[in-house]
Amino acid sequence: MPLRLSNPTAHWTVMIGCTLLLLATGLQARTTPGPLVDTAWLAENLDDVVVLDVRTAPGSFMKREAPKAAAVNPCGVGKKESKDKPVAGHIPGAVLIPWKDVRAKVKEGGVELKGMLLPRPAFDRLMKTSGVSNDSAVVIVGNGESKQDALIAARLYWMLKYYGHDDVALLDGGTKQWIADGHEVRFDESKPRRGNYRAQTERTELLATAEEVAAAIDDDGVQILDVRDPEDYIGLTYHPKLTQADRKGHIPTAKSWPMGTQVNSKGIARFYPSDQIAQVAVMMDVDTDEPAITYCWSGGQGALSWFVLHELLGNEQAKLYDGSMHEWTKDPARPLATMSID
Repeated sequence: MPLRLSNPTAHWTVMIGCTLLLLATGLQARTTPGPLVDTAWLAENLDDVVVLDVRTAPGSFMKREAPKAAAVNPCGVGKKESKDKPVAGHIPGAVLIPWKDVRAKVKEGGVELKGMLLPRPAFDRLMKTSGVSNDSAVVIVGNGESKQDALIAARLYWMLKYYGHDDVALLDGGTKQWIADGHEVRFDESKPRRGNYRAQTERTELLATAEEVAAAIDDDGVQILDVRDPEDYIGLTYHPKLTQADRKGHIPTAKSWPMGTQVNSKGIARFYPSDQIAQVAVMMDVDTDEPAITYCWSGGQGALSWFVLHELLGNEQAKLYDGSMHEWTKDPARPLATMSID
């Protein structure tokens, strides 16, 4: 039997209270079917979502690929054009977000850090100018040409989740998969209508601090996962823009779980099936169910592996160390393990 309130004032008080509670907690009906969508779903629902196209080369958003002239050789046979064409253009209605606009410079403890989480006011502005509102269903798209394209899309996804927006998904394979599946691309300007987005919360449980990472070194119950390439983990290489030559290696006790075991790096950058990702994780002594902190150079690759753990594999105890090696190596007192595998 439905609830009946004899006092109309009480009825409206309950209704208003429930509405305020929903707004305060940032709850919303989810339109996207899950954290990952394919091109068929996006094509069918294109008018009902905001497509955010994040890319490192913004010029390719509107650029039409020029035809390549066949090389001439003495035998009179032209060189065949490669079928692996670079992505040109964008999904109809997509909104361009340059990768540089997703990264912030901040100061922590008097130390300047690059590539960090956008502060809440800056993130609000970015989403508003990109046409996002609090009730928007958002699909984030990368170029799909490389692991780099997948990680920058996952990074923006993590930021939306961190600030309380749940109706969001990644397009598996990005724009390259969209083109490969025969869907239309456009070359017009990005002209989004202004949204009314406002961050609902800050989910600090998704973010690991340097202090938490330091504590995890001595905590057998928390995994530290280094998702960089093996040569970076071992300490053969370093990132000249983010770390120093004398600060190579990995955070002690960190396990190597390269991002390349989670997303394809030899063709269109699509995620491997979840069961295969989990199987390879076991081979690398990574428990996808235990509490985990992912890190890389400056939070990008770590965001992709966080997405895999938290969103695809359902590990709600996964966190991203945003500062990653960039922040960790700034303090010479923080330990590193070099030329070893933990």
